[in-house]
Amino acid sequence: MEKISYPAEIQKFFNEVIPKIKAVLNPEYILIAGSFGKGSWIYADGELLSDFEFVFICKSRWSVKKKKLLLKQLNSAYPYEISLKGYLEKNIKKKILSNYSFRNPGYIDLPFFDTFSEPRVLYSKNDNEFIPPKIGVNEIPIWEAWRLMVNRIGELLKLFANYEKFHNTDYENYFWLKTFESCADAFLLINKKYKTNIDERFQQIDNISNSYKNEADQSWIKYFFLLKDALRARQNHNLSSFNISVLSSEERMMNLFEWLCYSERKMFESENITSLNQYLHSSDLQRKYLEVSGKKSIVISNLIRIVANRSLLLVKPLKLTNYKYSWRHIILLSLESAFMEYKEGRLHFEGSKEIMNKIFYTTAYEELTGEEFLFFVLNYWTLLR
Repeated sequence: MEKISYPAEIQKFFNEVIPKIKAVLNPEYILIAGSFGKGSWIYADGELLSDFEFVFICKSRWSVKKKKLLLKQLNSAYPYEISLKGYLEKNIKKKILSNYSFRNPGYIDLPFFDTFSEPRVLYSKNDNEFIPPKIGVNEIPIWEAWRLMVNRIGELLKLFANYEKFHNTDYENYFWLKTFESCADAFLLINKKYKTNIDERFQQIDNISNSYKNEADQSWIKYFFLLKDALRARQNHNLSSFNISVLSSEERMMNLFEWLCYSERKMFESENITSLNQYLHSSDLQRKYLEVSGKKSIVISNLIRIVANRSLLLVKPLKLTNYKYSWRHIILLSLESAFMEYKEGRLHFEGSKEIMNKIFYTTAYEELTGEEFLFFVLNYWTLLR
């Protein structure tokens, strides 16, 4: 595994944070995941935009209260966005993605693959070697490509909802970079060529784009350069390497729409059935794409989200007794629908509101303005995703 060389300020930050995690959680290992794990962190005019995703691994369960307090202290002490995720060592070996014993999806999701296929170990107790699970890109389902793109669309919709604040700023450019990076990653996932390391991903996309040069009349191929530019900016750790202004707003939306349709066709293997209809009429499909397995998977998935967000969700008009659908997936489908309607100028979001009817008792949100409804959906996306 090629070693990543971090800037001095980042290495200094690691050296300060690692002892704090050790002292509170007593882990066997501490890893860095996310963009720092993939070698793709990014700056804009000297300001670091990437967040820090620390992963700790313990032999036995840790205090959730202590972990939350530590995370709060870290985010208060440093000018960075910091997350902290824990795994039981025995669960990693079994490829269990969560520490809930009943929550084994039976497939590898993208964050797990990125963290453990090429683990970046910052600390090892007693200098023990960390032996990662054997996982391959073939174990990542196409669902992950679609989920990744829809979550990026959620971030874009947040941008649109705050357009005056972020228009023509580095943050707008950064949101679009992440979106077209997700298109590149989705394409590689679908074609089983995905790599965690940024240099390898760029090389794969570069090779593929060269092989399609004679098919440039296809619009999704014509704008392949955007995917390369997004990955190149990640390679260079410099946002200025990517400039979304080369395309009009309409061109960006159309190109993103075509990439999303491409991932849908590959996921559902159908040219005619929408993701919503396919999902709602297939209980097997619903269970397959949850974080749990078995007949009670939807119930468990929804209950987990109630427990995790009980102070906010229990006072809302959710259909707590409706376990026919996963709330998480309904929200993702609603986001996709909202993006489609936004692209087409249908800003009352009638289709998205119809999807939301699946998980709410009330239809009061149907009276909301388009902007108010967009914030409504994005709020639940933040909670349930």
